[in-house]
Amino acid sequence: MKKSFRFALLGGAVLAICAGAALAQIEDPPPPDMPGGPSERPAGRLADRFLAEFDLNRDGKVTHDEFNRTLAAHFQQIAGKAGYVTEDQFVAAHLKDVRARSDAMFRRLDWNGDGRVSLDEFLAPARARFELADRDGSGTVDCALKQQASWSGGAAPERVDQNGFSHRRLGGFRGRGNLCSRNDLNEDGKLTRGELDKAVAATYTTAGRGASLTPDEFYGIMAARYRDVAGRMFARADADRDGKLTLAEFAAREEKYFARLDRNGDGVITADELSSRRGAPRGRRTY
Repeated sequence: MKKSFRFALLGGAVLAICAGAALAQIEDPPPPDMPGGPSERPAGRLADRFLAEFDLNRDGKVTHDEFNRTLAAHFQQIAGKAGYVTEDQFVAAHLKDVRARSDAMFRRLDWNGDGRVSLDEFLAPARARFELADRDGSGTVDCALKQQASWSGGAAPERVDQNGFSHRRLGGFRGRGNLCSRNDLNEDGKLTRGELDKAVAATYTTAGRGASLTPDEFYGIMAARYRDVAGRMFARADADRDGKLTLAEFAAREEKYFARLDRNGDGVITADELSSRRGAPRGRRTY
């Protein structure tokens, strides 16, 4: 295994998913190969990423032992000699690749290629999502759970409040929940175009010191949001609320994920189990 800590499918991808929700007002929908992205993503991508991370002997399958050893190695790289992972360590591990993600997103938003992101460029992805969600063209998006037919996973994903308690968020990556969760300013269960523009513009104005955002200012938004999401993930994993994760706490959710992937319950995950669309997990929603 490479020495650098990657969390390729586990924490890193989970964080990307969660942060994608948190950054809904400024980010395009997750790319098709990202777990938690559109259901029509290439099925083989999940298998490729999972096997690259956990198939230690490269025999095309992952045993429970390989899975546990990989988790233990990831834990050790973060924890060091202490034997536990603090919140700062956990967050720092997840922030390692944020700059690259931020720069890539910045380039996507910078349509005129001037090296800065204007308010209109910043607003564009959120407005596009709003138009998709506003199916009847009324100028208002209904955030009610019963309206969330576009969530491809069936159940609404979770969010975790500042105390670590789980709540169900309305909608998903392709639905309306990303827009509603941050931009429904009066919390009346409906989102108007005016509310959306006001909420996104507030984020933009707070981050930028000039007429447009620089890459560093945009990264500041990204880093803050990723840091917040990682903190929530930590709180969810810290079962005894002692401010640190043991290996058991660190691996608890991942064990459940292994069980979901191991459809025949034989303790081995094969490429067929990973690639099958039927009943395939549509992304990590465990944290």
